[in-house]
Amino acid sequence: MFQDAHIHIQDLKNDSQITRFLEEARAHEVGCFYGCAITPADWDMVESLSLRYAGFIPFFGIHPWFADIAPSGWEERLRGLLERYPLACVGETGLDKTRKNIDMEDQKNILACHLRMARDYHRPFALHSVRAWAEAIALIKEHAPGVPFIAHSFYAAPPILGEVLDLGGYASFSTKQLMRPDEALKELVKAAPIDRILIETDFPYQIKWTSPEDYIEALKAAYAMAADIKGVPLDEFIRVIRHNGRFLASQALPRQGTT
Repeated sequence: MFQDAHIHIQDLKNDSQITRFLEEARAHEVGCFYGCAITPADWDMVESLSLRYAGFIPFFGIHPWFADIAPSGWEERLRGLLERYPLACVGETGLDKTRKNIDMEDQKNILACHLRMARDYHRPFALHSVRAWAEAIALIKEHAPGVPFIAHSFYAAPPILGEVLDLGGYASFSTKQLMRPDEALKELVKAAPIDRILIETDFPYQIKWTSPEDYIEALKAAYAMAADIKGVPLDEFIRVIRHNGRFLASQALPRQGTT
C-alpha cells in the first residue's frame, strides 16, 4: 500500500475531481494521504476531506509564502482544530528565503507559533524550508525539540540531514526530485536511514496533471526510483515507507494544549 507524505488535494477545488481522484488512487493501492493546508482559507476543505475519507490525515497551518497575509485570530482557530481532532497535525509551515517580498521576521514568528503548538499538543508538523535551514533548525531547537516532523521535498547539504534526523525529522523526497535526481540528491537518499524516509508528490504542484492516472504513475515511479537508489527491493521499500508514515502519524497524541 502506497502513501503520499505531502499533498494538496483541496487545491483541485472541484468536488467531483476530488472524489474521482481519491477513488482512482485507492483503486491503485494509494491508501494514505498527508493533506497539507497552506492558509486558513483552505482549512475548512482539509477538515472536510479528513472527515469524508479514511486515510486522509489533515495538516493545518500557514505556508511561509502567505506569512504576510495571515489573518487575525488564526492562532485561536488552529488551536481549536488541534483540540477538536486528536490526529490532526501542524503545517505546512516553514521559512523560504526565495520569497524576498515576504518579511523573514514574519515568517519566523509564524513558524515559531506553529512549533509551539506542535510541541504543546504533541503533533507532528510538515516543514517547508528553502535556503533557510540554519534558521529553521534554530527555531525547532528552541520551540519544538524532539517533536517529529516531515522535511518536505528535502534537499540540503549532508550535515543538515544529520541535524534533521537528530531533531526527530523524516526526510521526504518528492516525485519531481526523484524523476530527475542529481548526484547530490542520490547521495542524500543513500545517506538517509530507510526508517526515516518518506515519499511525497506535492500534488498538484510538482506533477503535470490531466488525470488521476498521471498522479498514480508519478507516485509509483518515485517509489521505484528511491528503492533503486537505496538498493532495496521495491516491495520491501514500500512496506518500510508505509510503516514510517504510520509511526509518524501515531505520534499525534490527544493532549491538552497550553500555547
